[in-house]
Amino acid sequence: MQQLLETKDNDFTWRDFQARNNSELVAILGNFVNRTLVLTGNYYGGKVPAKGNYTEVENTLINFIADTKKQIGESIERYRLREALSLLMDIARAGNKYLADLEPWKLIKTDAERTATVLHAALQVTGALSLLMEPFLPHTGKKLRDMLGIDNHQWDDHHIGNLLTEGHQLNAAALLFDKIEDPAIEAQIESLLQPKLQLLPLRHKQQQLLQQKQNQNHQNPKQLLKNS
Repeated sequence: MQQLLETKDNDFTWRDFQARNNSELVAILGNFVNRTLVLTGNYYGGKVPAKGNYTEVENTLINFIADTKKQIGESIERYRLREALSLLMDIARAGNKYLADLEPWKLIKTDAERTATVLHAALQVTGALSLLMEPFLPHTGKKLRDMLGIDNHQWDDHHIGNLLTEGHQLNAAALLFDKIEDPAIEAQIESLLQPKLQLLPLRHKQQQLLQQKQNQNHQNPKQLLKNS
């Protein structure tokens, strides 16, 4: 996505687009959302689990979302879109790190109550992402809000870190982004090259005619007089 923003400073290539899609949208943002929703579906039937008692870890995470939302808004107002998108991805990275550190898939075996709190907080991060991605990925944001069942919320919602209440039923989860494989990129590159390849015979013919004309202009003067 960053590859498409503020393009006067960038040279777009399909290979870079593929790399950013796979390494950022799929591996970071999509991965976090998918893990959160799948674990919630597996452990709580797709309902938002009880908040329980937030520790300093959760409070820091939720405060980070609020602070980053403000920074994203300021960056957009200054037309610094790449910076704003980078801040959005920082929230997804924080969510991924939170899950990796707490490991709810292991915690569920020893502390069900704490697991509920972890996934409750992760869902709040997911909800925030669904709103904050609106300026960059409106269709994806709508898709995620539909999965969360919170499409009545807006960017200026003051409870950005508390959008989902305990017991709220989520809808079926789906992948936010698809990985772009090499054949798809090669097809795009081929489609761009095809018009140029079609022009090659014409250009070759033009060059031949030009060369013939130049050869005629450089004929022996006696031959030119004879021809005249």
